[in-house]
Amino acid sequence: MGLHRGPTGVRRKPAVEVPLPVVEHIRGLLDLKLDVEPANDSSRTAERHRDRVRERLGLTYDPPAARELAARVIRETARSKDNPADLINVALEELVRARLELPGYTHS
Repeated sequence: MGLHRGPTGVRRKPAVEVPLPVVEHIRGLLDLKLDVEPANDSSRTAERHRDRVRERLGLTYDPPAARELAARVIRETARSKDNPADLINVALEELVRARLELPGYTHS
């Protein structure tokens, strides 16, 4: 993700929506003006950036493994706890411990 105006000076909509607090934080760190907007030059750029973030944080991107681990931990924990928030927190803790990127939310 780069923070800039397009080559014509026209603001370009980013390929991936970046939350405003993140944009403001990066602007502040880099002393950028308020008119500087986030823009991804391509989906490949966004993919490379995600790979670099994962590498820096030591995370593995493996959604099936993350979902399987979360499901297993929730099943095991459900024997002693019945509060959904507790079950989710235990699953998240285990995913963090395993250095797995948190899986995306799905309805299935």
